[in-house]
Order: sequence, then structure tokens, then C-alpha cells
Amino acid sequence: MRWCVVGFIISLFRDVVELREGSGCEEALISRSSSPGLQVQAGTEEEDPLCLVEKHPAAVPDADLKKEKATSDLVKRSDRCGHGWSQFNNRCFRYISGAQTWPRAERNCRSMGATLASVHDVHEYHEIQRLVLTATHSYQQAWIGGCDIHEDGHWMWSDGSAFGYADWCPGEPNNGRGRKQDCLQMNFSSAKCWDDLQCQYKLPYVCVKKI
Repeated sequence: MRWCVVGFIISLFRDVVELREGSGCEEALISRSSSPGLQVQAGTEEEDPLCLVEKHPAAVPDADLKKEKATSDLVKRSDRCGHGWSQFNNRCFRYISGAQTWPRAERNCRSMGATLASVHDVHEYHEIQRLVLTATHSYQQAWIGGCDIHEDGHWMWSDGSAFGYADWCPGEPNNGRGRKQDCLQMNFSSAKCWDDLQCQYKLPYVCVKKI
């Protein structure tokens, strides 16, 4: 079990859920109040009333990336990936538009034999951005697989790969306003860079799986 998922469940539900060795932590999602006025109920599709990020996504077009999108053959659909997936660098990516909390997004990716996406260089990040742009016609903010749940400031990918590349926005990650922000969203602000955010917010997300 990856530390991002295990650490999230332990930190949120330490006093409520008994985790058994070998059990699926993702299955232990239960109701929790993460901050005053913010209620997240597992197993429902109810919209978080304070999910301001979801309601006001960054949607600033980038002429250069749009031009690249029209001519790029790097991201392509592949029979090796399956319907709805796009291949790049021997991995398969999929954008899911239905907004979920980070742990539920990770669980949904795992149900498809994938995880939330890890990103390993700027070219890969641009291809993932292009995937989102193609699906939404905007640079929609979305969850990817980074988290520092196990140790604050020590960022990891949920698929266990090395966290060797980052595209943080200026001043990020910062646990903004003193809140515990342990999960990574992409396409933040007009710069379309990375930001740390509370894991209970609901966002679309990008999954990845190996070919």
C-alpha cells in the first residue's frame, strides 16, 4: 500500500477506523469534518459547498500549447492502453471529469488498474495539460498523484515512483492559511503550475497506468 494512501487514512481516521494489515485503505472512507463548515461524506456524490477551486477553475488559454496540441503526435490513443486512454512515454493517461476528493480519486484510478498520475519531466507535464485541454477546452485544475501526507514537506507520488520533477507555483507548497494541504493539484493560477491543497476538496483528476 502506497504511503500517500496509507498516510492519508491514518492521519484522518486514526481514532475512528482500525486498519487491518493487508486491507484496502481506500475502502475505509467515512464521514469526516475536515475544517469548520467543510463536510465530506464518503460514498456520496454530493458537491462540497466550499469547493471554491472546483467552482472557479483556472481556464486561461495558452496559445503556444494550443498550437502544439493541433500538431503534436506525442499523445495518442492506443489499442495497448484501451478505450479512453492516451499513450505517452510507455504509459497510459486518462482524464476523469467527475470531481472527487483526492483519496476517492486515487481509489477510482486503482479500480481501473491505475493510480493518480505521477509526472517526471516538463514534457510529460505539458502532455498531461494537453490531455486536459482537449477534454475541457480549458486548463482545468485537477488532482494528480503527489502528496506529503506521510511526512510534511516530503512529497511522494502515489504510484511509488521517485518525485524528481516539480512545477510548483511561486511560494508553493505552503500549507496556505495554516491549513494542512497534503495533496497536489495541477493547472493552478494563470501560470498553470502546481499547488498544495486540502485533500477533501473535489476536483477532476488524471489517472496513469503502465502499458
